Amino acid sequence: MPPCPESGVWNYCFGTYTDDDGTRYVGEWKNDKSHGQGTETYVSGAKSAIGADGGHGRGQVILQQRERIKQKTIETRRLHHLKYAA
Repeated sequence: MPPCPESGVWNYCFGTYTDDDGTRYVGEWKNDKSHGQGTETYVSGAKSAIGADGGHGRGQVILQQRERIKQKTIETRRLHHLKYAA
């Protein structure tokens, strides 16, 4: 599979994209969307392999990762509030 172009539509190519939240996908692309085999790496360092099925079956791993991030964010905000609340 050829590398994705620097500009234009990513279609039937291999490339790397990093979301605003820091999640990085390295793998195959079709019609400007991740498609096929690749790997997502989260800010925490956790990785999720995506197979030719387009990632089906990895939902539980993602939900667990999101829950951990959510709980950490809630705790950080709570501590910040306690520190700066009058």
